[in-house]
This record gives sequence, C-alpha cells and structure tokens, in this order.
Amino acid sequence: MNTFRRVKCLAWPALLLGGVASAQPVEIRQGSEIGSGYAFRRGESCLVLTALHVVQSDVADIEVFDRTGAKNGAERKVALPSEDVALLELTGLRTVACNAQWPDSSWIASANPSSRTVFEAVRHSPEGGRETLIAMRYAGRTTTTLTLAPLERTRIQKSDSGSIVRMDDKLVGIVKAVDPSADRIEVVRMDVIDKLLGERFRGGGRAPLAVDGVRQRGQINANWTAYLRSWVTESAGRRVVAASDPSAKCRLAVDLLDMRQTQVPNADYERAAAQDCSLMTRINKRLGEACEQQKRQTVSTAPRSLAAYQVAADVQVQPAQGAALTKVASGTVTIDAKRATRSIDEQFTALETVMAPAARELLAQAGCD
Repeated sequence: MNTFRRVKCLAWPALLLGGVASAQPVEIRQGSEIGSGYAFRRGESCLVLTALHVVQSDVADIEVFDRTGAKNGAERKVALPSEDVALLELTGLRTVACNAQWPDSSWIASANPSSRTVFEAVRHSPEGGRETLIAMRYAGRTTTTLTLAPLERTRIQKSDSGSIVRMDDKLVGIVKAVDPSADRIEVVRMDVIDKLLGERFRGGGRAPLAVDGVRQRGQINANWTAYLRSWVTESAGRRVVAASDPSAKCRLAVDLLDMRQTQVPNADYERAAAQDCSLMTRINKRLGEACEQQKRQTVSTAPRSLAAYQVAADVQVQPAQGAALTKVASGTVTIDAKRATRSIDEQFTALETVMAPAARELLAQAGCD
C-alpha cells in the first residue's frame, strides 16, 4: 500500500479541511507568464503574495483571478529578489475574494519534517473553481527554503510558481522554483517571508531611517546605495529620510570589504549522490524505481560545484544618541552559473543576503524604532 498517496481534486464549496478553508489561492497573469499566489486582507486592501519571477516586469499589466473566475488588476508593491518573493496590491473596485489574514508561521522554525512527511501544493483553476492538491515529500532544507520531491504522477509545473504549500494543513511557504532535471521543488519558507514582510501586517509603525550609503574602497557606490535605500523601504519596511531630518533615530551605512567570485559544492548533487532509495523501495517498488532513476539523472546532469560570491561587509548603525554599533558580516552566496556576465542586480542580491541579518540586528539593538 502506498502510504503517501494523497493527491486529490476538490471543488471549492466542498473544501472543509481544518485550517484550509481560509486559504485563498489565486491565479496571476502578466503577459504570457502565468503563476499562482495567496491573497490576504490588510484593512481595506487586498494583497497577494507570489514568486517575483511570475511578475518580473514592474510596468506590464497584472491580472489576478480567484476561484469564482472574478478578476482584478494589481500593482507590484514589493520585490525581494534575494528570495524571489513579490507582493501585489489589487487595484480598482475589488471583485476578487479576499478574507484570509496574514498566516502565523512561528511554528515552522521548530518543525522537524522527515522523508515521511507529506506536503501539499495547491493548484488553483479559476475555471470551475477546481483545486488540485499535489502531494510531495521532504527532501532537504536550507536556512530559507525547503526542498521537496513529488510523490505521484501529478507534478508541480512552471505555472505553479507562487502556489501555497501546506504541511499538516498549515501554510508552510510558496513554490519558488521547479527543477525538472532533478525533479525537485524549492519552497521559500513562510517564516522567512514573515521576517521580511510580516511587520507590515502587524500594525507596528517603524521610525524613518537615514542611509549614508554603501562604500567600496572608501568611495560611495551610487548604484549599491540606491539598492540599499530600496532594501530599507521594501524589505525593512522603513521610510528613508535625510540625515538632517529629526525624525531619523538612526543612520545606516555599509562598507563593502570583499566581493569575489568563487565555487561551492552543489548541495543538490551531493544530496542525490548520497540518497538512499531503499526506504522508498520497501514502501512501494514503483516509488523506489523512480527514486533510483531521479538519483541517476541528477548525478549525471547536475554540476558538482556552483558559481558563488564570497562577500564580507562592515554594517554600521549610528543612533541619534549614543555610540555607533558595527558588525562585520560575511558569507558565500550562490549565483546563476548560466549567465555569461555578472550583473549589478546579482551582486547586490549577494551583498543583501549577507548584510541584511546584521543590519536588522543592529537596528534593533540601537533602538531605532
């Protein structure tokens, strides 16, 4: 007997599974791109969480459809390239249903999934209100994502980007990327998204912040300073003001100490090479054979190492009163090896990944709220 078999299709009126009823998956279209998302209410506004690559353009029209086929336009309000997360806001007279609240994700950090844990991605079709639940199993994690593997013939596809993913009927994240060659799905965790966006939906106002900029070799880098300002407003949820503005309790500056390209081991390759399919074989022979096939394919096609940036940055926060706080943050961030040349966007994403945790920590310690 296949103990993992839970793939099912349900009409929305019959969807009565515990905490699932409040989940509001929607379909998102921008040009020829089709993806999914999760709608929730903030005051009188309806906001939609999705994957950034579904709505890459900041000027092209965006359409959002709910389970009844109702449609609304939307604007992209927040873009987080480092996590491939975007936040949309519906425009015009709202017709799309929007009643769910921002979900609690505090439980995710202490969750301990195993290869037996079943996850479900929600595929939503506005035509007929049909929902398809796609079963997956745990296949690994990073500090920000979960890696899942399909359990049945119904697989995650490109148009499922941004779809909500549940564990034990609770929202655990959204689909970030699908790797057909390795048959793996990457899910950005909801607690990570919550750290980046959640303060905006808990009603806590934050004091404005002055941004001194990003220095490299003692000189201000204008491009990275512009990116840092965007990070402060979009990710940290603060308004940027001039250093002379009395409302600014703190000033933020970053000195880039080192940024160099390097190579790191490919975790997908190493995980596939070490994968033991014997458990799957004992549960179900067909699943075991599929596991072995996926392993062989990944080992033969995935690179052993990935291109990355090695970054070190000195993050400084100067409160209006008191001594400055500083912290050196360093780390290695993988990048897209298929690109022939590196872009400023990619470089700042690497810098942001390394410096953002230190910046948040210092802003909190300095009492910048």
